[in-house]
Order: sequence, then C-alpha cells, then structure tokens
Amino acid sequence: MREKSQEKKNGILQATLELVSEQGFHGTSISQIAKQAKVNVGSIYYYFESKDDIITALYLDCKSRITERAFSNCPDSGEPDIRLKAMMQNIIRYFSKNRRELSFIVQFENSPYASSIALSTEYADIMKPYVSLFNELKESGRVKDIPVRILSNLMSGAVVSLAGYCIDHAEALEETSLTSSIEAIWDMAKK
Repeated sequence: MREKSQEKKNGILQATLELVSEQGFHGTSISQIAKQAKVNVGSIYYYFESKDDIITALYLDCKSRITERAFSNCPDSGEPDIRLKAMMQNIIRYFSKNRRELSFIVQFENSPYASSIALSTEYADIMKPYVSLFNELKESGRVKDIPVRILSNLMSGAVVSLAGYCIDHAEALEETSLTSSIEAIWDMAKK
C-alpha cells in the first residue's frame, strides 16, 4: 500500500475509534465513519470488507499500541513481579491519556467480537509478551495456584478499572497513589 493509502486507512480507523467510543458499535454506521474520516463509502470498502472488519482491525491496532507501550521501559530480565508492576503502571498511564482507546477496548472485550478474535494468529502474536510474563510468574511460584488465563483476566480487569478511575481522578496517577494501587493488584495475585 502506498503511504497515502495507509494514511487513509489510518484515518478510517481513527474515525471509527472516535465514533464507537461515543456512540457504541451499534450506534456507528459505515456512512458516519466515512463522513468522519472524510472519505466516500466506497473507499471504506476498498480497505475493509465490512464494519465488523473495521472494528476488528481497530482492536488489533489498539491492542498492538497498548502492548508496545505496556512493555516499554520495562526491564527485559529480572524478577517477573517487578516487570509486571512496571507493565501495569505503563498501561494505566497510557489509558489515562487515551480515554477513547480504553472505552473502545472495554466495549470490544465485552462483546461477541472478543470470542471471534481470540483464535486469530495476529491476536496471539500481540499477546505473546503478556502470556510469557504470566507463565514466568506462574513458574516462579509467586502467584496463586490458579490457571494463568484466570489470573491474567483478574489482573487485567483490575488494571482497566483502575485506569478508568484515573481518567476522572488525576490524583490517583500520583506516584505514591499509583504505586500503592498497583501493589494492591499484585497482592490479589501473589501467594
């Protein structure tokens, strides 16, 4: 794809993010996306097969960005619990500046779309760093003896909830408060 074409595709994804975060999946139409992206409807169908395809592509795009940010500034080695806490802090700080992405991710992960994407190779690739870290935590014996998927979902839910709280309560992002909150999430999981 030419650079200009990638720019147009990104514009469609951004328009979808804006609309879905405000109106939800069902309240957002292809024609609204086209209008918001300043393209014609035909252009949308050039890049995407359907609205479902746009929503799935947007989720993968958001999840990829979040994963990149989650593991930035995290030590590559060392104690897995220290890396986990750094990752959680990065996610919370990212979402506190990207409210629309948080809204979209929460909607997506609580919709039928989530089960259809869980089997995709692209999603599995994006999730590898998380899976690796949680497996390492499990193997280290530092976390409760529950399946990794349950543990990661419990912690993810707590992190997303805290991120949502931080959007409206900036004092929760202060270093001492955020560190204490992350420790509380860790306390839920550790042995």
